[in-house]
Amino acid sequence: MEGKETEQVSVAVPYSTDRNRFLVAKRAETMDTHPGLWNFPSGKIESGEEPVEAALRELQEETGLVGEVLRTADAFEQETEDGDFKVHPVLVLVSGEPELNREHTEYRWISRDEMKKPKSVPGLLRNLEKLGIDKNLSDPNEDR
Repeated sequence: MEGKETEQVSVAVPYSTDRNRFLVAKRAETMDTHPGLWNFPSGKIESGEEPVEAALRELQEETGLVGEVLRTADAFEQETEDGDFKVHPVLVLVSGEPELNREHTEYRWISRDEMKKPKSVPGLLRNLEKLGIDKNLSDPNEDR
């Protein structure tokens, strides 16, 4: 990542215990970064903001949902054709239905096993791995 500025981003990984599913959103084709790809609600960490605050803010801005932080994970670096990012994953317990906004064209609730199916942003699965969510985990809300 030499020579490029690394952008700090926070990722809300929304999880519903009622559904035992994660919420992913398809980015609109009009978006500058990762158009048409599936992702978790995410965005730049603003000046003076902590990663958890940014994740909860992005979750609400992009889905209308308010969540409870279950856990955080160590940040990881992700190089993409749209730039270099330092990603801060945050697992968030949510309930209710998301609302579409200008950034996304659709939402889906999917299981951990289904994560490889949609064409997603680089590093999508890495968020889950960093948060300790593996294929055999039935409920990320359970104590580990």
